[in-house]
Amino acid sequence: MIQEGIKMNDKLTELVSEHRSLDWRIKKLELLSPFKEDEIKVLKKKKLNLKDKIEVLKVNDNRTAIPG
Repeated sequence: MIQEGIKMNDKLTELVSEHRSLDWRIKKLELLSPFKEDEIKVLKKKKLNLKDKIEVLKVNDNRTAIPG
């Protein structure tokens, strides 16, 4: 059970890092490349997907952390 928690934390850290990276790329494209709307849309969808995965991991982590 502890190993699963460590793996979940590692995955969560990885997803949060990737989410931040996408956020930075989106902001950079929005500032530097006004004609890259299609690429920005794709990145925003990926970012939203990552946010959903992060939330699922957080909910699952809370469920395993709280005895019940």
